[in-house]
Amino acid sequence: MARHPGLSKGCKTCRDRKVKCDENRPECSQCIRRGDKCPGPTEGPIFLQATSSDKSSKYVRIGEGVTDRNVSSSVAIRATGKRPSPPVQKSPPLCTPQTLQPNVRLTLQLHMVDRFLSFFEKSGVNKTRRSLWIYLCRGMGEPEGRCDWQSSVRAVSLAFFGTFNRDQAAMTEARKWYGVSIQHQRNKLLQASHHAPLQYDSPEEITNFVILAYAEMMLSTNANACYQHLSAAATLLDRLDPKVYESGYLRQLFQVVQRLLLTYNIDQFMDGSSARYHIPFLYANDKSTHDKFVELLTDLPDLLSRRMSPFESEHERDHVNQIRHRLSHISHTLLLEFPSIQFSYPPSCPRDDILYAIPVSDDVTESDIFLVKALWSLVSVLTLAHSEEPKDRNYTLIQLHCEVIIGATAAVVNLRDVYCFGASIAPVKAVLLYSLDQKQQGEAMALIQQIGGAFRFDGLLSGPE
Repeated sequence: MARHPGLSKGCKTCRDRKVKCDENRPECSQCIRRGDKCPGPTEGPIFLQATSSDKSSKYVRIGEGVTDRNVSSSVAIRATGKRPSPPVQKSPPLCTPQTLQPNVRLTLQLHMVDRFLSFFEKSGVNKTRRSLWIYLCRGMGEPEGRCDWQSSVRAVSLAFFGTFNRDQAAMTEARKWYGVSIQHQRNKLLQASHHAPLQYDSPEEITNFVILAYAEMMLSTNANACYQHLSAAATLLDRLDPKVYESGYLRQLFQVVQRLLLTYNIDQFMDGSSARYHIPFLYANDKSTHDKFVELLTDLPDLLSRRMSPFESEHERDHVNQIRHRLSHISHTLLLEFPSIQFSYPPSCPRDDILYAIPVSDDVTESDIFLVKALWSLVSVLTLAHSEEPKDRNYTLIQLHCEVIIGATAAVVNLRDVYCFGASIAPVKAVLLYSLDQKQQGEAMALIQQIGGAFRFDGLLSGPE
């Protein structure tokens, strides 16, 4: 038997993996990161015993896995005649997820990531979204991934779990991870120099800001933080060459950032504010129905807020007709993309006026269909309510469009399609503001409470300061 005080006292798991163990107690950081059960570092002097003449297995450690402080101490006292000094605790570096000592085990956190992603995969009954940008989060949240991405993914996953399960411990843990991620962002900005600017051209870098915005919607730590994250993502998207986002993850990131920022602009307009927030423009030829709705709703507040000028031509003055013209173009794309949607017209209403068209569909399995119907009726309600021409302010028609919005939003909530929640808020608020029917107003308020209460999307219910 021999005593070898210079050998590693790291835990057996790290030694088997041949990685450096930081010997933290009760569990080392390597095991915490991987979700392994840590046997704990070796205590006291290390004793080896010869087993054979084979050099590869000449010695084995005596008492491997024994962590009882009294046993190791008694062996050391008999061998050396002295009581061993207490082990030195190493301080882990600041601003890393390991310093948090999470209350929720790593394996459970990774399960929460899967649960969070599974909600974004749904687009209706037995339907899923393909190649969605949110899939990037799975790799970003891996224990071996970058600390800033890892902490962001865990923050939003824990917040999502805590929101749906009303688990305050998970929400507290989510705030810790969120704070770590923000600290990482600050450190990167401080370390950046003019000669070595930060590179944010990967989908993961932009996704990181988007998921921080989603986390802020549920955590609501700051009234302006959600918008700031989305604004940062929009700035990065603006810097990209149009060729790189013709398809794939970057194209989808454009769409989700546009929709969420659009909510702020419409909300400000309905509240009578002239403030407008920058929305990145998607330069693409094959624009979908949603892309065209985003463009129209981006321009709508300015179109409806403008007053006629004597220097404008007759065509330029009639802003409502401009909106009608653009709605007509959208309707062609909409009917091709969603064949189940049809337009009906109320009795005694002219069929050549697109503002009178009420979208209907017998397909109740896909949330994208309900969202398109809600956006169509939102454009119609805002146009009819803000028209300068008294003949266009048809309150009966406004109530019909409000009925469409209520039914469509209720279906999105019932399908629990988180991807559509942000874009559903502005249409419901329009019902609350412009409908004269008290029953509709009550239903709209109930939906707002569901989206902003049960789902805690508070960050989108109050605009940036």
